[in-house]
Amino acid sequence: MTSLRQRGLTRVKQDDKKRLALPSRYRASFAAALGEDWDRQLVCALHYKLDCLVLWLPDEHDAFASDLEDRGAFDEHVEITQFRAVDHCADISIDRQWRMLIPQDLRECADIGEEIVMLGRGSQIQIWDAAIYDEYFANTRRLAKEMGAQPSEALRGVR
Repeated sequence: MTSLRQRGLTRVKQDDKKRLALPSRYRASFAAALGEDWDRQLVCALHYKLDCLVLWLPDEHDAFASDLEDRGAFDEHVEITQFRAVDHCADISIDRQWRMLIPQDLRECADIGEEIVMLGRGSQIQIWDAAIYDEYFANTRRLAKEMGAQPSEALRGVR
């Protein structure tokens, strides 16, 4: 596994050719973790649950897909996850100007429009339509307030 750690949120727009430029905060993470001469290949997949896309390193997406296959096709949750995050993916390249072209069918699956939010999440980067992200963020904020900001049992003791 890599030591790639993506962090932070950046709002971007596609250019007239529907390409996205990878923000500098993410470029620096790739260079630090993979070296300046990495092959600039990623996998873009539909998120297994959320209405966004996810950029993966190919080896990590392959490991994720293999893990799902090992769990078997008779589990409905595994089947849905595989359908979304493995069956709906594409290999993409990042050019020397750090631009990438996400296939139109994937952009349509996640309702990606002109205004985009890119969100670093560990070794992955989520790509959201800005309006969908803003709605999701508002809903999670509302839920956190309703729950009284009490952490679930899984988060107790995490700093």
